[in-house]
Amino acid sequence: MRGFFTDGTPRSLDRYDSFALSVSIQRPPIKPLFGAEAIIKISQYFNIERIKDLVSCTKSEALAELCDLASDLPVVTNPERLHTAILNRENIMSTGIGSGIAIPHARTAAVRDFVIVVGRCRDGLDFEALDGLPVRIIILMAAPERKRNEFLKLIAKVGAVFDNPDFRHRFVESGAPEDMFRLLAENCD
Repeated sequence: MRGFFTDGTPRSLDRYDSFALSVSIQRPPIKPLFGAEAIIKISQYFNIERIKDLVSCTKSEALAELCDLASDLPVVTNPERLHTAILNRENIMSTGIGSGIAIPHARTAAVRDFVIVVGRCRDGLDFEALDGLPVRIIILMAAPERKRNEFLKLIAKVGAVFDNPDFRHRFVESGAPEDMFRLLAENCD
């Protein structure tokens, strides 16, 4: 079998090159995970009723408080199942991603569409975060099972917003939930 160097000169392919060439030709094209096929706007999933100051002192209490906040949403069909799905995911590995942020999340049949609720704990709480620091902002997210790729995009977008240290500081130090909502509206999408 013959091949070509990048400058166009011919060369012989050995059996390993031939195998690699045949494998690469037979491999299906890789679909980009964060492509432009669907634009998801974070702001359409936020409103003032989905943002609150937490009274919880522990991780499990905070998750229960946020699941309770989400339970009134019309897209949540089974609040108990949502809470269980979030706890099951959290038991696999902490979703405390560091820098005072946690993004507990789950795909579950307990919701019909994306759910995002946000809680703030000014003093911070132990969330077993990767960096060991207390968590001050918890963004609980859920999606139906069938929306895997869109959910990953949404998590990435939310993470990018809260990755900004200046934004995080302003969010934690802002006043009432109305102020937190305004900050989110200004910085999302």
